[in-house]
Amino acid sequence: MARLAPIVFALILLLSPESARSGDLFTGFQMDDDAQYFTYLGLREDLPWEVSGLKGYVQLFASGQTYEFESSNQDIDADVQSLTPSLGVTKALAGGPWTVSALAGPQLRWKKEEGFTNDSGRDLDVGVFLQAEAMYWQETGSFHALFSYASLDDFFFGRLRGKLRTFSPESGCCYVFLGFDVAGMGNDDFRAVQIGPLVEVPVGRVFLLTRGGYQNDSSSGSGGYGGLEIYMPF
Repeated sequence: MARLAPIVFALILLLSPESARSGDLFTGFQMDDDAQYFTYLGLREDLPWEVSGLKGYVQLFASGQTYEFESSNQDIDADVQSLTPSLGVTKALAGGPWTVSALAGPQLRWKKEEGFTNDSGRDLDVGVFLQAEAMYWQETGSFHALFSYASLDDFFFGRLRGKLRTFSPESGCCYVFLGFDVAGMGNDDFRAVQIGPLVEVPVGRVFLLTRGGYQNDSSSGSGGYGGLEIYMPF
């Protein structure tokens, strides 16, 4: 499913009126020291309506990940891909730097698990995805809180992220932002926490962010992780 994302993104851009196009493109990749990875590609586009300060938007989010777990004394390798189209609303609080948003939509997930004695397990499931965000933004820094829930596997994810501008060039490129990430995730079968620093550098309209740090999860114990994110408004 996630492999179809670039085609769907292109169709959304082509079918949207030029005057109505305003949104964000974002992608990223993360890997830990057990070679388990998570990668994603997302597109968020504003809708041309506003009611009582609420603005609508649509979002398409595709992701892929691999991980390993133990079942009945066997090591199982899982490959999971998902595609999540969503409809959301956002609102600026009192016209200030704070904005809040929420979205909901179906989640299509394809999962393959290899290592079972009966060769492999394959599943295609459909569930519900919910997400809420709060953002404080100024030119000198920002704070972002995110919480999501996926009904497939009853999986929760939460993250707090803060950034401050620590370097401003007299001319030319580039500003430098330093900050932190704190994240927690899991369900009844799995728990994980991550914490670490981040560095963000805007280059023109493209924001490049690298991050890494310490993680602890219920399947692998303590370890490290690192990742790269790219964000571009349009």
